[in-house]
Amino acid sequence: MVDTNATSFELAKSRPEIAFLPVGACEQHFGILPLNTDIRQSERLARDIASAFNSYLLPPLPFGTSLENTGASGTVTLMSSTLAAVVKDVVESLYRQDFEFVVIVNSHGGNFVLRPAVREINYRNEGRKTIFIDPWEIVPAASVAKIFGGKNELHCGEIETSVMLYLEPDVVRTEHIVDGEPDAMRVELDMFSIPVLTGGKPWGQARKASAAKGRAFYELMIRHSVEFIKKIIERHRKHPSYHG
Repeated sequence: MVDTNATSFELAKSRPEIAFLPVGACEQHFGILPLNTDIRQSERLARDIASAFNSYLLPPLPFGTSLENTGASGTVTLMSSTLAAVVKDVVESLYRQDFEFVVIVNSHGGNFVLRPAVREINYRNEGRKTIFIDPWEIVPAASVAKIFGGKNELHCGEIETSVMLYLEPDVVRTEHIVDGEPDAMRVELDMFSIPVLTGGKPWGQARKASAAKGRAFYELMIRHSVEFIKKIIERHRKHPSYHG
């Protein structure tokens, strides 16, 4: 794996087969985690996944679609159409350099526009493949349930706080960790922001978080993500176009 610390000559000499683009977000995580949490997570996830391949790791996109976290200081959001357009431009730039595969590593649930954007890219580009992967969603539910006890997890709860306690414990404001149990469903984010629905508390049981849980879940994210990418590459070799 090489990243943007390499020179252009060094990158060309390494002849990487796959480019990895981490996508994060700059948004509020109450008083518990920093605004750049999703950026940190996306870069680390993409780096650890990319290390299993002959790859080129791009820097993370620092802004995503974070409408649901507006209303709190520091959140910066793109509109869905803007994020989709940026990702398409990045992929096209990589395709022009003869990358056959581009992997989008998403680390923010609000970036849901990336899925249809990737589908459109693949529909329009025969012989190449852009792979979307969300490591947070790829671990089987049964495995997640063996690690975490919380049932209403969405933002800055047991899972996300555990992962940060494992990856970067120094940035976690443990003195501010509280639980949140909003009387709300995820679909209500189409009508109200998270700060409104949660009353300024996490959406999840952050006090149950631990570094040990974070490590167990993180290792599963990496393993399942690598396996998924390898599976898609193998299928692409048999079916190089979206249409078969």
